[in-house]
Amino acid sequence: MGYFLSLGANARIMHASSVLAFSLINIFKLPAYVGMGIITNDLLMLGIGCLPFVIVGVLLGKYLHTKISTEVFNTLAYIGLVLASCRLLWDVV
Repeated sequence: MGYFLSLGANARIMHASSVLAFSLINIFKLPAYVGMGIITNDLLMLGIGCLPFVIVGVLLGKYLHTKISTEVFNTLAYIGLVLASCRLLWDVV
């Protein structure tokens, strides 16, 4: 995300790139997880139970995408990056 912010990319490009990257990563990880037995029926049931929250999140994200200016989005993205960095540093120490 920091890379796209430094390029001055708009929120749509950042969102689309993030979705594409994480989707591809997860698709490639799926066979290994199935092979190791990490994905179980209980986990699949939990995932199905979370689907309503995913749908609400997607709809809320789509709505906010049209309502938040690029400046506000970039500010929130930088705050998120700083918080994530602090969390990682905290976990190391």
